[in-house]
Formats: sequence, structure tokens, C-alpha cells
Amino acid sequence: VLNRSTCEEWFGRIRPAIAEVCSNTGMYAESWRHSLHMTPSTSAMLLSVRAALNMHVPGYIRGLKSVYQEHEGLLNAAELQASGRYEEATKVYGATIEAVNNTEEKQFIAVQALQCYLALNDWEETLSWSQKHSTDIYTDKTPYDSNYLQALHAFDMGDFTGIARHLEGVPGANINSITEELSRKGGVRVNHLTLELDVPALADPTKLLYLSQLQLLRVCGLYHNGGDLQLVGMDLRSETGSYSDDMDRPESSL
Repeated sequence: VLNRSTCEEWFGRIRPAIAEVCSNTGMYAESWRHSLHMTPSTSAMLLSVRAALNMHVPGYIRGLKSVYQEHEGLLNAAELQASGRYEEATKVYGATIEAVNNTEEKQFIAVQALQCYLALNDWEETLSWSQKHSTDIYTDKTPYDSNYLQALHAFDMGDFTGIARHLEGVPGANINSITEELSRKGGVRVNHLTLELDVPALADPTKLLYLSQLQLLRVCGLYHNGGDLQLVGMDLRSETGSYSDDMDRPESSL
């Protein structure tokens, strides 16, 4: 190849963007490969770690320690997280984040620790961590919202009134907007509660999980608090005025 050096230089300049695009579209093996070819840096390391976490391969993260020795705390925590040892990972993340000065790295640690707490369904620690590190978690790069976390907690506790209350603070998630959307589209069958809500196609599992949980919270909040809500000119009861057999109203939990 006559212009190989020129091609390699050009490819080196665009590799960070390629790795980022691969990471955001679920192509984690490709993101891993491109990040390894990048000049060692904090951004390159975080791309590699994110890819390894999404592929659940702790050995890959272990191999990064020889290159990024100064980030041993983060890599140790990420290795535990990739192994599914979430409790241990949160402890190491917690001990590491205070010593980190790089903003990008600090945000990464805050979000990964939050994901560990969510995986454990430890709502007390989830909310405590999110409040303590709110500036690093609630950014335009993450799907998380404090009211969303509160709504998940309310769902876990069977507090469906609380779900509706907290969703009012999540942009576009207010359960009343469902009735408006359904009235506009006519996307409901009373006895089966068929909802036709727009959900964008996403490859990022974190954002996809967030949107899926958000829609579940909205529907549960609507169903358990919707006796008086009108859907396409009808409420959630059958035409006889009582709930139909296949639409029995559940008790306090699903």
C-alpha cells in the first residue's frame, strides 16, 4: 500500500469517534477493538472498560491494568462489576471516586456504582449515592433522573400513588400524557389495555432498559390510579360498569 502511513494517520484521528459510535450502538466487540488501537488515555480506557462491562468479560478489564496502572482502583471495581460481584464493586467505587480529579472518569465511576446498586435492588443506597453524586450522574450523557429512581423505588414498594407522583417530575413521563396520547391515536382496547406508545429503536441497553422501565412505571401508575381516568371516552372498566374477568384489578402489587 503506497499511502499506508497516510491511511494509518487518518484512521488514528477518527478511531475515537468510531469507538464511541460502536459503543452507543451496541457493537461492543468493535468498540473494544478500536479503543485498544487508540493512544492510551483516560477516554480510551473508559471506552475499553465500558465495552468489557457490556460484554461481561472481567478478564479483558484485568488485562488493561498493565497499561493503565494509575487507574487501578477503577479497574479493580469494574472487574468486580463485570463478574457480577456488585456489592464488592460499590465499595471499591466508593473508595476510588474521592481520589479522582478527572471529570470524565468521576462521572463514569458514579454511573457504574449506581448501576451496581440498581442491580442489587438496594434502594436506600441507590438514592443515597445518587443524591451524593448528583452532578456526576444527572448529565446529558446518562438517562437517569432522580424522580425516575424514586418512581422505581415506589414500584418496588408497591406504592403506585407514589409512582404517579414521582413520574410527574420526569420529562414526558407524566401518566396523564398517556391518556392524551391514547385519545389522539385511539390506541386502546378497553378490556385488554393495548397501548401504542412510541419507543425509539435503541441499541444501548442502559437507555433501552430505562425506557422500558419508564413505560412500565407509567402503565402501572395509570392502571392502579386510573379508575377515574377517561381513555378514548371510556374508563378502564367494561361497558357494564364493572371490571371484566380478564381485567381484574390487582391488589397492591403486580
